[in-house]
Amino acid sequence: MDDATLESDLSSLRARLTSEIESDNKQIEVLKRRIEKHQVLLNAVRGSLGVMRTVVEPEGYGSKAEMIREAIKRLPPHFTQDDVERQLRSLYPAMEINRNRVRASLWTSATKENGIRVTAKGNNHSPAIYEKIDHENGKVLDLNLVDDKDERKAAKAK
Repeated sequence: MDDATLESDLSSLRARLTSEIESDNKQIEVLKRRIEKHQVLLNAVRGSLGVMRTVVEPEGYGSKAEMIREAIKRLPPHFTQDDVERQLRSLYPAMEINRNRVRASLWTSATKENGIRVTAKGNNHSPAIYEKIDHENGKVLDLNLVDDKDERKAAKAK
């Protein structure tokens, strides 16, 4: 292969790559605008869902932990951090969710035996799995955590 052929092939390749990059950049801009529109719509839908809910967002010190406890109450007996975050989005659509804060709150609740415990530690490939427990006797709750003492007695009887 001579230098002239190689040079023309490289020039042709450069032109095609430049064209493809320009095309890809245009697609990126279109997708960015689409994402922005969808984000606005999603926030509006979340806001509408928040208006329809009766859950009142707590305020002040410990409010985030209280919201996390409220979300856990509505989950099945075994759950992950993702389940908690999904429930938080459902209950408090306007809340900005900080994964580190949720993880720390779950860890704190589990280490203090505050209604949950870790059944499987997480790693980079699988999430930690938590279960609800009755902190008085350490048994797994088959029902959602409840505030009413009569319902709690019924859960113990099972």
